[in-house]
Amino acid sequence: MRKLPPTYFLGAALFWASVIFASSSGVITVGQLSRAVSGAAGGHISESGFRQFWGVFWWIFVKGWHAAEFAILYLLLRRATPKVWIALVIAGLFAVSDEFHQLFVPARGCRASDVAIDWSGIAAAWSYAEGWLKRLRERPWILATLCAIWVTLLFLLSVQPFGLVTLGPERAGLASP
Repeated sequence: MRKLPPTYFLGAALFWASVIFASSSGVITVGQLSRAVSGAAGGHISESGFRQFWGVFWWIFVKGWHAAEFAILYLLLRRATPKVWIALVIAGLFAVSDEFHQLFVPARGCRASDVAIDWSGIAAAWSYAEGWLKRLRERPWILATLCAIWVTLLFLLSVQPFGLVTLGPERAGLASP
């Protein structure tokens, strides 16, 4: 099997960074999302039922996506460069610049807590790429504890009144209609 060149991964990382930028350049309202979910489910999920679900669990999807998109970016950058620190710095700085960019997007904002969540995704990807997760298989209780801490961190950084910077679903790009 042929090994892909680093420039392939650099191109993929640049494309993925543009996807992150584009997705943080707009806002989807709860009304738009609930209509889309209800329509996609053929009416088996009511809009009001989805709104109730979203009101409780939005943070898992929104903040989990924040972490996942920057984890993917780190992994692509890591394959594009021989130096771990370069991939860490570029992904970390892009997380900061993406939040700063949101200052200029109507109905969005710059949140230090979102940068911390982005960085947690980068840290998770780093631990995976560097083999830390393989080592933790020998001690599954440590891995379970780390996962519980990570989910708790996402929650505390996301949900009012616990967030470092208060953030509700209306500030997560999912404002009411």
